[in-house]
Amino acid sequence: MKKEKQDIKKDINRKNKRWLIRLLGWMTGPLPEKLKPEGEISSVMILAQEKLGDCILLTPTIRLLKTHKPDLDINLVCFSRVSASFFEQDPNISAVYRVKENIRKYYRFGWNKQVDVLFNTKDHPSFNFMIQTLFIKARYKVGIYHDYHPNYFNFLFHVDFYSHIIEKNALIARYLGISYSEKELKPYLPPAEIRPEIKELAVSLSGQKVIGLNLSAGNPDREWTVENWKNLISLMGKEVIVFAVGDRMDDKKSLEAFSGLVIPSPDTKSIFEAGELISKLALLITPDTSQIHVASCFGIPVCGLFQAGNLHSGRFYPYGIPYRTVQSESYQVADIKPDAVWVAAKELLN
Repeated sequence: MKKEKQDIKKDINRKNKRWLIRLLGWMTGPLPEKLKPEGEISSVMILAQEKLGDCILLTPTIRLLKTHKPDLDINLVCFSRVSASFFEQDPNISAVYRVKENIRKYYRFGWNKQVDVLFNTKDHPSFNFMIQTLFIKARYKVGIYHDYHPNYFNFLFHVDFYSHIIEKNALIARYLGISYSEKELKPYLPPAEIRPEIKELAVSLSGQKVIGLNLSAGNPDREWTVENWKNLISLMGKEVIVFAVGDRMDDKKSLEAFSGLVIPSPDTKSIFEAGELISKLALLITPDTSQIHVASCFGIPVCGLFQAGNLHSGRFYPYGIPYRTVQSESYQVADIKPDAVWVAAKELLN
């Protein structure tokens, strides 16, 4: 009952915010259409999405812009501490602005600075993103079409909603006249500090054909039960290493005690430490979460566990690597059977 009330409240808030987006767009009036930029483009401001997986999916665009336009000043507006911390380590980025953590500094910047191009990465209406789209001064404002987006932008890309987020992010490069191939859209992790014990374990995993099992997905509906993982380990009969964070740490320890096939490992303190280990795997089996995209950074095959429907499997599937997706017949990933996962994993291993 409590969850139903929360869902109703969220739905009302979403409808109210969308009504405000319509109202603000009507009040400001449509921006003039600009099919392509004119003159020199020296600066870009990108509104970056909030989660770690979203951050990784934006990195191909950042590298693409920097490769083809080395002198381009790339700035990011970040709406979460997670995204800001991730991008502040990227040498390709000139500046990161934390909207919610340093409001006074951010708005002082906004009143005083104009960029050449603003790019809103959201493919659906987000109230915070639309407010910043209005606020930031830019010669050209570019976004992805949604029914709520007209009036805010000089140019909107019309693309299939279910196309991959990496490809949508890269559209800004096309607007700037950059031609690119799919091979150029490989994601990466910025350089970061890795503890010695993680580096040592990574060296020991190299060439051993170990399979990674990631338990955590940040949402119980997208996670597998510990019993399913135990059954899968028994079916595979191969050495594995287990990744987990937060409330799944006890399950990680349970799996490490369950079988001699599970290699004990220290807790990874960041996505960068997880990446250090994932880069040495033969295969990663994981629910729909950011580790899918970490594997894409290193060309590691992925067996991804997804909920029913294509909201996530269509927009966030493993990109540019061999992969299999195993989908539940329900919105509970826990309903996927271990033998179905092992069938998909064997196809990748072979």
